[in-house]
Amino acid sequence: LMQSLISQYGLFFFYEGKNKSSQAFSLVVQEFAKKYGWEVIAISKDGFLLEGFIDNHLNNGTIQTLGITVFPSLFLVNPQTADIRPVSFGLVSLDRIETNIELQFSNLLEE
Repeated sequence: LMQSLISQYGLFFFYEGKNKSSQAFSLVVQEFAKKYGWEVIAISKDGFLLEGFIDNHLNNGTIQTLGITVFPSLFLVNPQTADIRPVSFGLVSLDRIETNIELQFSNLLEE
């Protein structure tokens, strides 16, 4: 499942760099991305960039456009279809990220 999603979806990680739970969750997100070879676009709400992300940005309005209100949070985004799916809000484990993605795409598992 993960490999088929990687070709269609990007991971968007929204965070507050000065926030301890965002800092801790960034390590979980990086480990998850490394495990599956997933690219992550990291976006900082507070202007404080966390280390470890190749594609790391200050917020340019994306947070407001998508209506993100919880930090840290992780989303799957398909740029071709504009499908946006929440994966997690707050600090969660790597296993929880995997489970949440599987639940989001359970219809694909049944095919």
